[in-house]
This record gives sequence, structure tokens and C-alpha cells, in this order.
Amino acid sequence: MSLEAWKSFLEWGGIVLLAATVFFGAGALLVNSRLSALQAEKLRQFDKDLTDAKTDLGKQQERAAKAEAQIASADAASKDAVAKVAIAEARVAEASAKAESFRLDIAKADQHAAEATKIAEQERIERLKLEAQVAPRRLIPEHHKTLANAVKRFAGRHVYVVSYALDAEGGILAKQIIAVLRSDGQLRVDDGVASKMPIGHFFLGIHVNGTEQDLVEGMAGAMASAGLVVAPPNSDPPDIGPGFATEAPPGPDGPAKVTILVGVKPLA
Repeated sequence: MSLEAWKSFLEWGGIVLLAATVFFGAGALLVNSRLSALQAEKLRQFDKDLTDAKTDLGKQQERAAKAEAQIASADAASKDAVAKVAIAEARVAEASAKAESFRLDIAKADQHAAEATKIAEQERIERLKLEAQVAPRRLIPEHHKTLANAVKRFAGRHVYVVSYALDAEGGILAKQIIAVLRSDGQLRVDDGVASKMPIGHFFLGIHVNGTEQDLVEGMAGAMASAGLVVAPPNSDPPDIGPGFATEAPPGPDGPAKVTILVGVKPLA
């Protein structure tokens, strides 16, 4: 090849090389520019993600703080509730102790009341016994009826009712007995109320003596059925001294064969 041809070849080769260099340089610049844009976009996205992550982290931290605050508040409320429960339990224990003390006091009071009631009842019984001992003997309406019914079968028979002088209680009872025996004209009764003055001893209770055994036993049973204290029929009386006799004074048709002596009221 000639020199001119080599020169021409070299000139065109330089041009081509220069063009290639410019082309590749422009491409490289374009690629670099594109890469820079991508890197910038990635950086922006990274910053955005980082910002979002920081925001989420802040929100989570805020929630965690709120949760911790709620836990602390709940813990404080729990401690306060425990303290209140402890106070309430202490008050309940105190109230229970007071209630037990009151129960013991009530039990003691009930025991004292029971003892007082027992004493009062014993005193009442003793008082009733004493009242019964000192109360005068009287025939109540029921006893009137009982005695009257008991002596109906002896209608027309003759008895003598006697009591001690100065014994008002026995005299009143003797008068009641006479009234019942005479009611409806059942028996003939000689009245010897307050007519006897014993010397030495005297009889207690009611004594029925006489020779008509059926009437003696009937009168004694009738008096007992009326609630009166009656000695056994025809019992042997003690020696009551001179000047005393249980026989009735003679009447128009002779003395009564049965004597009812209303003696002094027994104390027991």
C-alpha cells in the first residue's frame, strides 16, 4: 500500500476512533447519569422508608409508653385495692371480734336472765305455797256443785256441823258447807259454827265422825272431792281436854248421828 493510502487509512481510523470515543463517552455519561438518577431515587426511597420506620418506631414507642403508663396505673390501682382489701379485712376482723364479744355478753346476759328467771320462779312457787298456806279455805262455785252432787244420795239425813270459837276462817267455811248441805232441802243440818272452845288441843282439817258409817264415809268423800283436807272417817281424835264434845246437842228428833267438825286449817 502506498504512503498516501496509509495516511488516508490512518486519518479515517483516527476519525472513527474519535467518533467511537465520543460515542462511548456519551454513552458512559448517559449511563452514569442514569445510574446517578437511580441511586438518587433509591436514596430518596431509603430516606422515605427510614422516615416511615422512625415514625412507626415513634408511634410504637408512644404506644409502649402508654402501655407502661397503663401498667403502672393498673399496678398502682392493684396495690391500692390490695391495701383497701387489707383495711377491709382488718375492719371485718375487728367487727368479728366485737360481734364475738357481744355474743359472749349476750350469752352471759341470757345466763343471768335464766338464773334470775329460775330464782323468780322458785320464789313464785314458794310464794304460792305460802299464799296457799295462809289463804282461807273457801268453796268456789265448782266445789259447791261437786259437793252438792256428792251428797244428793243422802237427802233427808241428819248431820251436825261444828267449828271452833274464834276461828273465823273455819267458821266461814263451815257456814258454806251448811249452805250446800241444806240446798234444795237435801239434808237436815244442825248449825254449831263457832260453838266449841277447846282446852289444850284442837283438830286440823275436817273430821267426820258418827255411828252411821255409810253417811260418815259419804260425807268424808264428798268433802274431799270438793278439795278440802279431810281426816280418815271416824279416826280417833287426840285428847283435847275437858269441856269439849263432838256430839250435837239434842234436837226435836234427837241428836244427829254424824258430826262434821271443821277444824283449824292445816299449814302443810
